[in-house]
Amino acid sequence: MLKAKQPKYFVVENVTGIKSGREFNDFFHNVILEKFKKSGANGDYKIKYKILTASDYGVPQNRKRIIIFGTRSDIIVEPSFPTCHLQGKITLRDAIFDLPREHNQAIPNHIGNKHKVKINGYVGNRHLDWDKPSPTITGRGSRSGGAVKRMCKNAILS
Repeated sequence: MLKAKQPKYFVVENVTGIKSGREFNDFFHNVILEKFKKSGANGDYKIKYKILTASDYGVPQNRKRIIIFGTRSDIIVEPSFPTCHLQGKITLRDAIFDLPREHNQAIPNHIGNKHKVKINGYVGNRHLDWDKPSPTITGRGSRSGGAVKRMCKNAILS
């Protein structure tokens, strides 16, 4: 797509695991970044990347993502990564204080269940801290397709 469209800039985001471990780190640098660098029809792209944590930018979740910026080589002005971090993190309480706390209370446009899955040796829901951002909430499910649910002081989060 980059070769065909030749945008001045592009942004790619992915999980941080894309560069974890020696074999992934080598693949990330020697294959992925090199492909992006060589995607220009009349030149290369300048590439830079950084790992950012969503809770540093107002999202109540400690989700880490790798962000890759590409700038076409004929463009002088390059984007920069955000430097403004919030003084305090947005907590789960801040984000969902107004949701019902009991799972049997109605939440509009929400269907809850008591589905439990096993991830990393843990079965079931885990309790989260109201006064901290949430850990990354995964979208994994069981073989039956059920969603992973997280519990926070008697409130089911999905």
